[in-house]
Amino acid sequence: MKVRVLGFRVGSGPLDEGYVRLTFAGGAGCTGHVEGAVVEGRGEVELQLPGPCTGTGVQLNATLVDTGGVALSPPVTSRRTLTIN
Repeated sequence: MKVRVLGFRVGSGPLDEGYVRLTFAGGAGCTGHVEGAVVEGRGEVELQLPGPCTGTGVQLNATLVDTGGVALSPPVTSRRTLTIN
C-alpha cells in the first residue's frame, strides 16, 4: 500500500520536515502502529499491511509528525475506512 503526502517533505534529509505515522484500528489482527518505508523525493510512504490483518471497517490513520516523532500542531491527520480480505 502507498500513502502519498502533498505539501510536506517526507524523509530524513536536511530539507525534509518529518514522517507519516500510520496506525490501524479495528478488524482482526490490525490494531497498532505500522512502519513504512519512505520513497525519497516522491512524497510517498510504502508499507505492507500487518500479515494477519483482515476485516470490514478497519480504520487507517495517517498523521504527520516532525523529525522527532511529535505530531504537528495543529494536528494533520487523514483517516480512511478499509475492507481487508
